[in-house]
Amino acid sequence: ADAVVAIGETMKQRLERKGVRPERVRVIPNWVDTTVLVPEPRENPWALANGFDDRFVVMHSGNIGHAQDLDTLIRASLLLDDVAGLAVTLVGFGARHAHYVQLAEHLGADKVTFLGYQPRDVLPQSLSSADIHFVGLARGLSGYVVPSRLYGILAVARPLIAAAEEDSETAQLVRRVGCGIVIPPGEPDVLARTIRAAAAGEYDLE
Repeated sequence: ADAVVAIGETMKQRLERKGVRPERVRVIPNWVDTTVLVPEPRENPWALANGFDDRFVVMHSGNIGHAQDLDTLIRASLLLDDVAGLAVTLVGFGARHAHYVQLAEHLGADKVTFLGYQPRDVLPQSLSSADIHFVGLARGLSGYVVPSRLYGILAVARPLIAAAEEDSETAQLVRRVGCGIVIPPGEPDVLARTIRAAAAGEYDLE
């Protein structure tokens, strides 16, 4: 190849370690159209239609597959019975959707709800309906996967919890921009403590 495109610096480093000559690698980050994805009020028609008014909404929006560490999010919800009005919402579809629906039912995770992919024209409202987003990246995938949904969350100006390894593009971007909290992946108790703190107002979520 005359050129190899990576979507993050960590991915670029992985490619170079695999033998790609550094001068051939270019980093082109993911992006979103910020004239389409714009911030909407937290309480908007989509939020009201889905019963999210007067709730504290933790949202995953996007692919529901192998890389997103959603097992951790579902298990964390079981530790948050003390958080009144908590709604953990998984929006989207993917290869692990049926598995996670079954897991939530098996565990009795009644704070978790599933919604399908939303039409593009309502994404500004749906993404803005979260008090805080969850962006998970399963352990071991740093440099292989860069969650593109992170950029949509930034476009609508909502904060996030990034459950990702420190060397991942996700963790580095969140720390650099100051748009959320970084925690280790795969630790439901840590995620539960972070959600509880966010719901209690310990972070500035505006």
